[in-house]
Amino acid sequence: MTRITKKPEERKSELIDAAYHLFLEKGYHHTTVSDIVKEVSVAQGTFFYHFPTKEAILEAIMERYISQILDDAKQIVENATFTAPQKFCAFVDSIFVNLIRQGVSIPQLLCEDKHRNLKHKIETHCRHLFTPYVIQILEQGTAERSMAIEHLPQTVDYMNTITSFLIESSSFGESSEDVAKKAAIAEKLLACALGVPREQIVFHSIHLLSAPR
Repeated sequence: MTRITKKPEERKSELIDAAYHLFLEKGYHHTTVSDIVKEVSVAQGTFFYHFPTKEAILEAIMERYISQILDDAKQIVENATFTAPQKFCAFVDSIFVNLIRQGVSIPQLLCEDKHRNLKHKIETHCRHLFTPYVIQILEQGTAERSMAIEHLPQTVDYMNTITSFLIESSSFGESSEDVAKKAAIAEKLLACALGVPREQIVFHSIHLLSAPR
């Protein structure tokens, strides 16, 4: 059989796709490198050319997800027609829209205790990448007086904590009713922290995510 030669980046993307689906189907710890390369019909050497370890390909899966959110965040921040509260809601919505696209499966890959260090590493990395966009939005709100924020750095930390809490609630088997109630509480608390009317903070995608399916 003639071996199909592909560009390195194309082959790397195939390996990430295969690993992602196998991790969801079999679990991270029950999936071997052999399983992944068999799925793509390549040698193990090809895998290790792109990824030094199995954990490295899990990180690549997360990076792909993060990259999608960053692309959305950039477009949201640069949208001149949005007020700061609208941008804030759109930014949070983009996180959950991407979760919906992934079938709420990205956080589930990290739910085991064995992944606790990697989960913390990725959450820290996400906060580092997302915080500049959030700060831009909140600074716009202050400048246009659509927000009344007393302590900006602490407000950003508060937002990150609440968002992480909502992601976990919506990803790990809580009832739709519970997730919807927690989303409503989060909206109320964040509206207070941002100094905006309650009705201006609504995360439509979280309510969509929590709707019975």
